Amino acid sequence: MLWVVAPGREAPGFAASGGCFDRPGDRLAQQPRGGGRRMGGKLIVVVGPMYAGKTAWLIDYAAGKDFRAFLPEIAVRGLRSRDGRELPATRLPVDIAGNVELGEASVYLFDEVQFFGKGFVELVLELLRSGKDVVAAGLDLDWQGRPFETTASLLALADVVVKLTARCAVCGAPARFSWKVSADGHRIDPAAHYEPRCRHHYPPLRGS
Repeated sequence: MLWVVAPGREAPGFAASGGCFDRPGDRLAQQPRGGGRRMGGKLIVVVGPMYAGKTAWLIDYAAGKDFRAFLPEIAVRGLRSRDGRELPATRLPVDIAGNVELGEASVYLFDEVQFFGKGFVELVLELLRSGKDVVAAGLDLDWQGRPFETTASLLALADVVVKLTARCAVCGAPARFSWKVSADGHRIDPAAHYEPRCRHHYPPLRGS
């Protein structure tokens, strides 16, 4: 597995073992070293807090590719980055079960994957078994620092993991966490207001 730790949209290029990726996918799309033939598809999982540029990363990766894009039906905004760019995307039920017709493509992009249920992981595995590449983006942790089950399962299966950071809303340092500013205690609330926080300014790690 290749791990890439990268800043958000402020620095679209990032360093990794084997060289520097000038754009998402420059090296990620290469065949395995040694000339071996790749069997099955490749799973790339992009995670990070709110405002880290996960959707923008997906949009950059899609450039020039034969793709289909999807997001959960409860997502508030479409597959649209905070800098205003957008991809056409189909909404899928949160509780995916059985066969789902996704259309034909070489690459399948999924945003806000933390909202999907257990059936989504099996859907991803089926795409990989059929030789399709999958890129899944979403939150890895909820606002209380607990892993989202679907995202955690995808991370365990990933060929490549890209961990993005945002800027802490308090001090501007690299932020790995999302803090829920509203008083609502629900774990998943697409309409709530969140802030990116660094480790020092993330209340669950400070005991407050």
